[in-house]
Amino acid sequence: MSLTDSDGKEYIMIYNGELYNTEELRSELQKRGHIFNSYSDTEVLLRSFMTWKEKCLDKLVGMYAFAIWYEEELFLARDQLGVKPLFYSSLKDSKNQSEFVFASEMSALLCHPAIRSDVPLSRLETMVALMIVRMPGNVPFANVEELMPGHFIKVNAEGMSITKYWDLSVPSSSYRNSDMNEAAEDVHNLLREAVSSQIVSDVPFGCLLSGGIDSTAVTHFLSSCIEKRLTTPNTLNPSVLHTFSLQLPEYQQHFQSTATRRTNDEVYAKLVSEKYATRHHWISNKCSNTASLTEEVADAKCHPIFGDFDSSLFMMFKEIKDKGEATMLLSGEGSDEVFGGYHHIHWEKLVIPGGGLSAFYQSLLRDEWKYKFDLVGAVQKYYQRVVLNCPYFEEESDDDKEYRRRIYFHIKAFIPALLERKDLLSMASSIEVRVPFTDHRLVQYVFALPKTYNYNNGVEKNMLRKAMEREAKFPKEILEREKVPFPVSIDPQTERDGQALVYNLLNSEEDEPIFGIFDKTKVELASKKGFKSKLLPPMMPVNGVQTNLYSFNHWLKKYKVKIV
Repeated sequence: MSLTDSDGKEYIMIYNGELYNTEELRSELQKRGHIFNSYSDTEVLLRSFMTWKEKCLDKLVGMYAFAIWYEEELFLARDQLGVKPLFYSSLKDSKNQSEFVFASEMSALLCHPAIRSDVPLSRLETMVALMIVRMPGNVPFANVEELMPGHFIKVNAEGMSITKYWDLSVPSSSYRNSDMNEAAEDVHNLLREAVSSQIVSDVPFGCLLSGGIDSTAVTHFLSSCIEKRLTTPNTLNPSVLHTFSLQLPEYQQHFQSTATRRTNDEVYAKLVSEKYATRHHWISNKCSNTASLTEEVADAKCHPIFGDFDSSLFMMFKEIKDKGEATMLLSGEGSDEVFGGYHHIHWEKLVIPGGGLSAFYQSLLRDEWKYKFDLVGAVQKYYQRVVLNCPYFEEESDDDKEYRRRIYFHIKAFIPALLERKDLLSMASSIEVRVPFTDHRLVQYVFALPKTYNYNNGVEKNMLRKAMEREAKFPKEILEREKVPFPVSIDPQTERDGQALVYNLLNSEEDEPIFGIFDKTKVELASKKGFKSKLLPPMMPVNGVQTNLYSFNHWLKKYKVKIV
């Protein structure tokens, strides 16, 4: 979009995302004399920048990555939590002239003739150490960088500058001094507002429903909005809510209750659907070609995948698109990170998400690589780098400070990683996913609460449970249900399919690049043992390890990676 101000200065913008406070900003700008040519949030965003320059970022609520060219300066910004990705590269051409390129996917930048797929040792080390999911800031390619969440860039004739405009804080004692009931009421209102603001859409929408408290809370408020006619019932915004759940093959047949997965999602998703009279869709996860699917998902992510954790989402979005009932979905993603829902957050021993393969992969390295890589150390260094700026209340105990560091890491590192994964896998099928739990106002409020508000007498996500208790219609069964992990296939065939991938790698007639890093004999021995190892976490899915190795090799080949 291009607009000219009253002084004749032109502003040109490229924008990816959605603003959720469009009407408030439009009203404020109209009072300042702006006359709008459209009803789009794109025009609202550009006029906001024309009026307040970078200070407009303090007013934005939404998910966005955008670039604006004006007065011989390029301005780029990314939303507070990193829902929308943005990568860039600063180059010199053959005449030593500066060149700046940017894109929403790092793979797009590799199409530039001056950007090679060189991977420095230090970046490869961090990638392999955290290969379950790409963590923010860990871009493997030498000439590609990531604009971090809550930051903006200015590029002009004098060079480039990067500025942080948002971070988590503990700004006042007001949150801390409110009692638990007052805080629960605030959280309830913030979440309700986040959901209602995100369903402004000109396409049919629905909700991802697992049967946990996060997705059920979103479903509850969505249903309430429809009942109150906050959305107009028409062909695009129907009066019935469509909900979608993943149904893994043979899950019911093979399900067994365990210490970390006591209950079956399907039972609770059905209960919630019936409670809110949604039109529910069970999305099956069936694929006849594991190798082809693994490569396709890895291509969408531009990163190695981790079994069903990635492939099931990818296939679910494809089927939802084929059904045609919704092209915009709301998700409960982000709640576990914000409210401390993961069991490992509360363990005495620090567990860093994404780093569960590091010790095992260190044991598989070729001898010459063991002296180059310290994968476990790389995970620890990344954690320390992220939590370096974590704020605290002065009077907090050491235990409370450690809890806050862990929550800070999950919000600043794990949320962007999960959101990028969901964005890439959904947009591969032209499905947009919105995430109310990552509304930065809600995230900031919850972060500043005392630990005991979120973890009380062994109950995780206590504050969210207290908030949803205020809704009489909210199912008691969901309020009392324990957190269960993301569903992965427990069909033995899934593991056999993964074993076939590794077998094909080991018996390939080509020189597979993965064996330039990992010792082929060690991988073969681990495969024969069924990838059972004391170096792997107890609940680590075997298929995840198998597909991770296979897709890492695919990634090395596809991008013709050169280690420098």
